[in-house]
Amino acid sequence: MKRFLAVFLSVILCFSLFQMVAPSVKADTALLPAFPGAEGFGYAAAGGRGGEVYHVTSYELKGPGTFHDALTTAGETPRTIVFDISGEITIPQIVLRNKSNITIAGQTASGDGVTIRGNNIRFIDCSDIVIRYVRFRLGDLSFNDDTMYFEDCQNVIIDHSTFSWGTDEVLSIKSKDYENPKSKNITVQWSIISEGLLTHSMGGLIEMNTISMHHNLYAHNNDRNPKTKGQIDFVNNIVYNWGGFPYVAGGESGTKGYGNVVGNYFIAGKNSADPEHAIVRGNENYSVYIENNRIDSNKNGVLDGTDTGTDIIEVLKGLVLWFRIDLNTLQYTHKILKQHITLFWTMSVPL
Repeated sequence: MKRFLAVFLSVILCFSLFQMVAPSVKADTALLPAFPGAEGFGYAAAGGRGGEVYHVTSYELKGPGTFHDALTTAGETPRTIVFDISGEITIPQIVLRNKSNITIAGQTASGDGVTIRGNNIRFIDCSDIVIRYVRFRLGDLSFNDDTMYFEDCQNVIIDHSTFSWGTDEVLSIKSKDYENPKSKNITVQWSIISEGLLTHSMGGLIEMNTISMHHNLYAHNNDRNPKTKGQIDFVNNIVYNWGGFPYVAGGESGTKGYGNVVGNYFIAGKNSADPEHAIVRGNENYSVYIENNRIDSNKNGVLDGTDTGTDIIEVLKGLVLWFRIDLNTLQYTHKILKQHITLFWTMSVPL
């Protein structure tokens, strides 16, 4: 017993003479939310995290300190754009190609924030873009274009922003090559897409893979509220006073589409030509899962919508409807936006 005690004490003494080194642990920043409250497929967009800060100080169209300069001079170093000015900022058209790791932090402006007006911004082949608390207004009737446009972009999140007065679409997210779609991991949340101008008056195209639209308001757009293709979650949104067409399930496209349409409220207004259906222009290439949606068709000014189940769909061209079935019979399930809904593709997003 004494011998055992001696050996034991020797071992303890040995450990006390050497510093214990903990293994090195490095956080995987790719899995960090872009900010508290970021959800959906674009939740992990890195934006300008860990990089430089650019201060917008000028109302001029171009040059040092302008919003145009803040975006177009962004290089390999991540950049966060903050505003030392507020109010209306008029811009020329800004086309960004192959830019990455940019945060536009509209909440840094004083007073009532900033409105970007007069022209549009086009993101092409860009990644890790974060846009928060900014108003975007096109409004120039001399040409047709979108208020904001994304093409072949990945890892994007838009939060608490508004988009209005587009003369083509208001907000569009597209993949140029439908056979090899590149747009993916994109979220638009807590935002407004409204008041498309001219007779075109489109809310927007939301196309291709792994796009989340949640807690948004589409209002006063004639068509495309939105028009969807590919794989999309459309959850807890309001569509108000559409003209001809609210949520378009593929339309005339032959592209495959898979839509989760859950917890939305469709409110017909005086311009709504067909107040009875919220999901329209479906085709045989589009599958839709619906749950807990309400449609308010009577235009009486009272929020008294009802869940009409499958009757919310305008049945055309063989739209495929997914009913609630045993989840074990489906290949993938996924928790999103605090609700359990069925997905038709592979993705895992933390809440």
